[in-house]
Parts: sequence; structure tokens; C-alpha cells
Amino acid sequence: MIGSDILALAEEHYAVSFAVVLGVGALQGAILARGVRNRFPSLRRHARRASAALLIVFGANAAFNVSQFAAPPNLDASALGPAATLGDYASVVLQVLGIDGGFWSAVAIFVSLALVLFFRFAELPGIARHFVFAISAAALLAALAARFAVYVPTEFHIAAYAFYQAGITAGSYLVMRRAERAGDPL
Repeated sequence: MIGSDILALAEEHYAVSFAVVLGVGALQGAILARGVRNRFPSLRRHARRASAALLIVFGANAAFNVSQFAAPPNLDASALGPAATLGDYASVVLQVLGIDGGFWSAVAIFVSLALVLFFRFAELPGIARHFVFAISAAALLAALAARFAVYVPTEFHIAAYAFYQAGITAGSYLVMRRAERAGDPL
């Protein structure tokens, strides 16, 4: 199968693979931070505080996402039978979305919602918006596939995902922290 051949090749050349994944993540984070700076020009005057806040939010998101990716909670589709009451429907929805995990799940949801708002308010040109959407959709589809399949990520997959998340965090931090200078277009 072609997918497994590509993964085997990526594992064989792990240093290049990690560099590419880190670069894609950094590019995505930089695009998003630039879009937010364009949408909210007043953040340029408060670059250090805004970048520190983004570093904390993206760092927390990376930690939660990597931990969820490392041990994806599988969902047994046969246990999702027809629901009789509204509470049963709510329970099924919570299980499918993976938000029935308690306090840390609630924290992860809060951070994810903050990032969704962040993405929504970013002023991105067409091609950049499509790039960010495509990469984010691919990551979401991989997470959903892992939720409904018997998938156990290898150490290589976990490390690659961690490099991707670190790239997003670093890219957004480095772009957002740039202080305003006279004549600076960004």
C-alpha cells in the first residue's frame, strides 16, 4: 500500500521528516500570528505580552494534543446503540466528541475553543487560509480516524506530531513577538 510505503520512507529518513513537519508547523503558526497582527494592529504595541500569552495557549494546546495523540481513546461503535432519552443522546455525543474525560478534557476544550476563535479572527489572504485549513483538516481527520479505529501510534508518529505542534507554537511566538518599528509593514 502506498501510504505505508510513504510512512516507512519517512521513518527511514526521520531527521528530514522531523525538519519538514517542524517547518510546516512553524509556517502555519507564523501565518496565523501574522493574520492576527494584521487584524488587530494594536497588538503590535504590546508584542511581548501578546506573544507570551500565545506561547502559553499554544504550548498548552500542544501538550494536550500530543498526549491525546499518544494514547488515543478508542470508541467502540457497537456501544453507541440507539438512545432512549435525551441524557442518552447527550452521553453518545460526549463520547463521540471525546469530551467525557473530566477536568483535563474540559481544559483541553477551553484551549481548543480559544484557538478556534484565534483562527476565526485572523485576517488571512486566500492561499494562506487554504493552507491553514488544509493542514488543520488533515490533523483533525487523523485524530478522528484514530478515535474510531484500532490505531496505536508509534514513537515516530508521536514525535512527528510533537514536532508539528512545537512548530506551530514557535512560529506563532516568533512572529507575534516582533515589536513595532517605524515603517514596519507587519
